[in-house]
Amino acid sequence: MINPMKKFFFLFIACVVYSAVVNAQDVQKDMRYVDLGLPSGILWAEENEPGVYTFEETVEKFRGKDMPGMEEFRELVDNCTWTWNGTGYTIVGVTGDSILLPLVPIKGCQGGWSSDTTNGYYWSAEVYDELEGWGLYFDKDKVWTNMSFIKCMALPVRKIKHPARVFQMPDYEGIQQLGKKKYNVLMKRFQAADTTLSLRDVQAVYYGSAFYGTLSDNLGMKKINEAYEKGGPEALVALLDRHLLSNPLDIEGIVVRYSMAMTLKEAANANKYGFMYAQLANAIGVTGDGDSEYTAIHVVTVADEYALMNFLMDVQPQMQTLTNTMCDMFDATTKSGRKIQVYFDVQLVLALENHMFSSDKKPFYFTYKKLEP
Repeated sequence: MINPMKKFFFLFIACVVYSAVVNAQDVQKDMRYVDLGLPSGILWAEENEPGVYTFEETVEKFRGKDMPGMEEFRELVDNCTWTWNGTGYTIVGVTGDSILLPLVPIKGCQGGWSSDTTNGYYWSAEVYDELEGWGLYFDKDKVWTNMSFIKCMALPVRKIKHPARVFQMPDYEGIQQLGKKKYNVLMKRFQAADTTLSLRDVQAVYYGSAFYGTLSDNLGMKKINEAYEKGGPEALVALLDRHLLSNPLDIEGIVVRYSMAMTLKEAANANKYGFMYAQLANAIGVTGDGDSEYTAIHVVTVADEYALMNFLMDVQPQMQTLTNTMCDMFDATTKSGRKIQVYFDVQLVLALENHMFSSDKKPFYFTYKKLEP
């Protein structure tokens, strides 16, 4: 059931909210990046990384988002002028600035240098299969952005830099000063998929659940699948509708309800639950990109971490570690096979748990401790 749900969901949500962006803190200080005027805002390194690398070495040495994927290579081809100069291509952007992708000697899997001096090879960040990775290939007549090479070959790497992103952290102080009455009004508007709610309003609804008694329990895929197997979409819809009345912020439940609305051709409910998820995903997604402890994504429950990785980021979580900066760090794998780390800020989660199990019966109050690099 998960696969069709994801298929329906991503067609909708990919156009609505959030695209992961790079945190460029660890970009080499002496590396110059060139603005070619690309639609994405991506900058390209002026020079190759020194040396050549196998695919696995690129995974270990460079963060996946610091390397171009096929989409970035295609953007470079589609939006720039490529001119063969005998030693590679000079690539000129709409800004008038340029970079050179030179022909570089490469190593075969046995360690010997190739005698091919007329064709260019560059790794992308994406996996083709267990044996091969995607890359860029060119000769003097044509450029291919979708060639696959055996992973043990050692090829050059050209890094990229994504545009910086401005994050909008939750206003924890302001949310706690709202009061129960105003919070309940915002919650009712959210449940009605009110399109006039601001980003700050939705953040207040989501993060305020920790303070105003609306923290949602996750229904869980086991119960979801059991309901679907026993009674089909109708039985699952009945279960979800009951659950979401008392647990309106269960991200996984909202996504599955949207999927069932699509399956049953319930246009109004598809719009409602799709929009509710878009509001939540946007409100949470702007708090960070998850690339580091300092740009971790703020969440209210651990269940939401898994829901966001599965449905928003489309990565497969693996090992989880709690850092000494109160972040959950996940080793994860992207859909294309890249190995990455994803960080979630769990200061609120841990503070709430400590309060629940504390003998101190004072009202729960939370002060966020901002992390500095």
